[in-house]
Amino acid sequence: MIAAIWLTRPKHIPFIIATAVIATILPALAAFLWFAARMPAHIAIDGVLGGWQFIANSYVLSTPFYKGSFGTDEPLANFILMLQYAAFYTAASIALILLARIAAKLFGIGQSTPMAGLLFVAAAACYSLIQIGNHFNSFWSDAGRGLPLFAIVAMILTFRRLVRARADQMIARRALLQWTLAILSLSFFAKIFLYARLYQYGFVLAAPCGMLAVIALIDWLPSWIQKKSASPAIIQMGAIGFLAAFIIHNLIVTQHVLSERTLPIPLAFGGTAWTRPTNSASVAAIHWLTLATAPTATVSVIPDAAGINYAAGRRSSVPYTEMHPMGLNLYGESNVSSAFNNQPPECILIMDFLETAFGARTFGRDYGLELSSWIAHHYRPIAIFSTGDHPIDVWLHRPEPLGQPHSPK
Repeated sequence: MIAAIWLTRPKHIPFIIATAVIATILPALAAFLWFAARMPAHIAIDGVLGGWQFIANSYVLSTPFYKGSFGTDEPLANFILMLQYAAFYTAASIALILLARIAAKLFGIGQSTPMAGLLFVAAAACYSLIQIGNHFNSFWSDAGRGLPLFAIVAMILTFRRLVRARADQMIARRALLQWTLAILSLSFFAKIFLYARLYQYGFVLAAPCGMLAVIALIDWLPSWIQKKSASPAIIQMGAIGFLAAFIIHNLIVTQHVLSERTLPIPLAFGGTAWTRPTNSASVAAIHWLTLATAPTATVSVIPDAAGINYAAGRRSSVPYTEMHPMGLNLYGESNVSSAFNNQPPECILIMDFLETAFGARTFGRDYGLELSSWIAHHYRPIAIFSTGDHPIDVWLHRPEPLGQPHSPK
């Protein structure tokens, strides 16, 4: 915004700044007011902040999940990997530039399109051969690692262009948009700077930089090489080949993942979902809930399987859906236990799921001991679904609690 004001020198600068600040605050304020009309104000604020309220929590920062997801588990190794992929980007760009210059000398700038088509076919075929041998855990899966460094370079180059083009408003406005996109791309990498990727968190966080990379390959680099009397078509078609490789990779991975989902899940609200046979215990639990409980029955699933509630069409009586080690730590296990005590669900499903990502193993053994003891005191086991990789115990609410509690496990 400051750069735009500096570039255009508009009138009513205070009004423009105030409008921008209000536009930034308004969505969060609207969300808070909507939440506050339905819950206490302090809970509404937590809802607006989301996960950011826990960013300084020492437990969160120390979990294998957090460290592994954001690359802080092995910062030096991840930084070196980032440099390696940035070097690959550079080498690929240099290769395209050399081919563009060679093609221009051999065929002329306007006659090199056939060679560009061959380059596209070669890039796609080369990728296909690599993909057959590597599948998901391949070079292409981590191909986004170097994007933060690309965003930094793009931000520097576009700012340099912005400063130089200030006299030409048309060029300067375009440079301003490019610089803004570069800043947005880099800011989105704040959480995953050391582990940039194009899937999971990167599906959203790497999207601006992905668009910037496409623009650079299809427009910036060809425009620059044309000024050097080389063939821009080589650059563009080669870039299309690289981008096609990413598309092919993701299509193969998606097909592989979907092909593993052979077990149908009939949904209470209509339709069918599909899952892997390793999750057959969850499917059996959904069938049981649908047939053996009333539509108004309340069910809580521990540690983190609210999808069972949704598929079976059974609501929970407690406002917590994440009761894994991190969830219990953030919300406070005593608060979660109090919620169960105040509004006990008719039945509780406990899935045997290793929580090593959060520094623990299973519920009732090395975490959730207070809640586990309360469940054993107020519920009785009535069934177990033991197929698949994650067995599920079913506990039914007792009319009267036991005198001596014991652990569900």
